[in-house]
Amino acid sequence: SDRTWNRFGRRRPYFFAGAVLATLALLAMPNSPTLWIAAGLLWIMDASFNVSMEPFRAFVGDQLPPKQRPAGYAMQGVFIGVGAVVASFLPYVLTHFGVANTAPAGEVPHSVKYAFYAGAFV
Repeated sequence: SDRTWNRFGRRRPYFFAGAVLATLALLAMPNSPTLWIAAGLLWIMDASFNVSMEPFRAFVGDQLPPKQRPAGYAMQGVFIGVGAVVASFLPYVLTHFGVANTAPAGEVPHSVKYAFYAGAFV
């Protein structure tokens, strides 16, 4: 993204493309008919996260003066970590509020599906 310039800026096209692809993968993954499709969607989702995350890290360096960059990178790491913890904890929270966490063999529980949908929405 360092060499990309257009009317949307240098980093924003990567943020947008990564977010759209990650959202689509999050919506499709819990509905995968086979393990291989789920694995492929996981690969797409991971690549999408990286497409948007690396320019986002550079964006902090672009926007902050050198003296504030360490704090900016630290806050970015905190937000990434909090997001990961919330995402991991969400199926448990949904189960606590009555969403089923069991499913017939070969199906994904509703608590996990709704957690993926919430991630796509956010």
